[in-house]
Amino acid sequence: MKKTISVSCLIALSVWACSIDDASKRISANTTLKSSDLTSGSPPSILRQSLETEDCGVSADGCLTPNSVTGVVYYAGIQVGINGSGYSLGPIVGEITDPSPITSFPQEDLLSFDLGQQLTVAGTIVCCEGAAFPEDDRAYARAIEIYFGYIDTTFTLAEVDGVAAGLVGTHTIRTVYGDIDGTDFKKGDLLYKASTDTDFKWCTATEGCTLTTRPSAPIQYDTVVDYAGSEDGLGNQTIPIFSADLTTEDIQLTESEVLANSWTFTIDFDMTNGVVFTEDITDATQIYELVQAFQLAAEPGDSDNGFTATLQASRSS
Repeated sequence: MKKTISVSCLIALSVWACSIDDASKRISANTTLKSSDLTSGSPPSILRQSLETEDCGVSADGCLTPNSVTGVVYYAGIQVGINGSGYSLGPIVGEITDPSPITSFPQEDLLSFDLGQQLTVAGTIVCCEGAAFPEDDRAYARAIEIYFGYIDTTFTLAEVDGVAAGLVGTHTIRTVYGDIDGTDFKKGDLLYKASTDTDFKWCTATEGCTLTTRPSAPIQYDTVVDYAGSEDGLGNQTIPIFSADLTTEDIQLTESEVLANSWTFTIDFDMTNGVVFTEDITDATQIYELVQAFQLAAEPGDSDNGFTATLQASRSS
């Protein structure tokens, strides 16, 4: 028997509270990370100025819809429970049962995703030992939490956007959310790749985006660099995560249902105006200035500003 349920979510970066312990019961899960905005064939939107629209957010000086969003993911889980403490059900992506202790990402545990290609990544849910699972009348999914190793965002700027000639074209910026073992990628790094490049390069204000080895002071995303955990000390104290807070409570995941079924999840991100710029890029003349101003529309630790998404959950016994 299969059952599918859909809800809307608010996506932002926030703190993950661990409640999973080891168990002998492992449950098959497959999760598709996608964005319908990136698979419809529609061209990316024209750069929007925040003076003309509120769509960009209060802290942005412009925004647009990316061409593609790809990268690597370490862990995803679902927070189950309402009216009090919850249970972190996972992993629905990967095989890591407790991501909270890590201070860097092992390469072998990172799984590739592409929101446009709707790649499905496997998980193995461990349930239900450790913290108490919520009673059936409180066992509703309330959030999805995801650790991304890095996210590569590709977008196009055109003459009509009013940018300098040197910025016209297709750009890809990599945002690194935690140190990655065996590489020079460090937490908060922002790397750049032009459409004609093969590899990503680090950027500085003096040398531009030309560096094939990491400099001592590359351009970084300061909010990620400065992330040092939550005030309550729960969750990972080094690496920030994406948290998808569910706006409705109609996905019930009781302990007996979890144990009796295998699961398929689909998370569909709304990436419209998902790229924001913290400075007016029509004043920029150099690529490194574009990189300095770039962010995704989700702030680490800020649940009030984020993407929207829908979640589907299918179970089969």
